[in-house]
Amino acid sequence: MSAVISLDVADVGPLTHRELEVLTLAANGLSNLEIGAALQISSRTVGTHIEHILDKLGAPNRAAAAARAITEGLILGRVKRFD
Repeated sequence: MSAVISLDVADVGPLTHRELEVLTLAANGLSNLEIGAALQISSRTVGTHIEHILDKLGAPNRAAAAARAITEGLILGRVKRFD
């Protein structure tokens, strides 16, 4: 299965474009394996990006990183909401 992903991410802040792509997909609930498949990178590379994201945002986990990025407008992609 091959997926084409188009994300609208801001080009601002401390994160690279790839980190913003990874964070946007993580914020949508995708696993490292799913993110890797979508971006055509290994799940281990996704994990490395997640580690860098957490360090740069000072977040304890990916959920906190996603919440901060959404609040600060770093990621503009569609994020699922669970109401």
